[in-house]
Amino acid sequence: MYHGDFEKCVEKFLSPQSAQLVKECVSNIKQRGVGSTSAAGSRKMQSGGVRRSGSTPSSGQSKERINFSNSTTSASFRRKPNTGTKVFNEQEAEEVSRLCSNLKQGTLLDRKEAANNLVQKVIDNRAFVEDNITKIMDAYMTLLTTANTKLNAIGLTVLPDIVLPLGDTIRDKLPELVPAVLKLIASKQQSTQAKAAVDTIVGRYDNMVLIQPFAQVSQYGAGKSRQVAIAKLVELLENFPPKRVQYVERHVLPLLWSLLSPNGAPSGVQLRREIQSLAVALRQLIGPRLFDYAETQNLSRSLETCLKSELT
Repeated sequence: MYHGDFEKCVEKFLSPQSAQLVKECVSNIKQRGVGSTSAAGSRKMQSGGVRRSGSTPSSGQSKERINFSNSTTSASFRRKPNTGTKVFNEQEAEEVSRLCSNLKQGTLLDRKEAANNLVQKVIDNRAFVEDNITKIMDAYMTLLTTANTKLNAIGLTVLPDIVLPLGDTIRDKLPELVPAVLKLIASKQQSTQAKAAVDTIVGRYDNMVLIQPFAQVSQYGAGKSRQVAIAKLVELLENFPPKRVQYVERHVLPLLWSLLSPNGAPSGVQLRREIQSLAVALRQLIGPRLFDYAETQNLSRSLETCLKSELT
């Protein structure tokens, strides 16, 4: 079989000397058959048309290589687009969906297994969890906010294994996480475990990040949860940097005025010790300006009474 354009292609892409050698070899093959190329023809091809290992190519040969690489025949050897990334993304999305679904629904054992799988995923593939942190944390939070105390216990059990390694990755979830954990303190079954979880959160994050969520529960929480929130807030204020006192004034002073107000919640009487501790901590941090602020709220007398009762 012989292609009609063979000689044209040879003359187009090879130098005259190499083209002549190729034509001679082809002619020899036609006459003697494949595998019977003469020794002379083979030697000519080795010396003129094919570069031996270690030899330096001539300028003509380099040009031939460039011409071949730019030829239209190379189009058939182009690589197809790599679809590996797309497949990986689809697999990851499916895995996230399955994990979140198992955390939010199913039997008690199913959700416990899902919580343990989440912990293991944090250990084995933290990047996977961090890349999908919003969906995963929303699903995890259902363990803490449900009325099922056994599921609450599962959520509290794995909380340190999530909070400690992930750290700032879930910082944006603290306004939801802190109230959910503090609320469980009121439960007889989870009170001790919830307090330990609160200590874990306080020990892991900077005071600046925790002020707002603890102040929120201190003002709007109820019962034991509110009491613990105020006590923890006092601890945060004791180690708060003086240069950021304006942040405290913005988020904590409204809480103090609410607790000192005669029209405040009835729990104000029950939280007298916590209110006194909070007032003292704010006085140490803010200084005399605290009384100026109290004057603008018509609560200076209430503040003085609170501080005096603390001293006696």
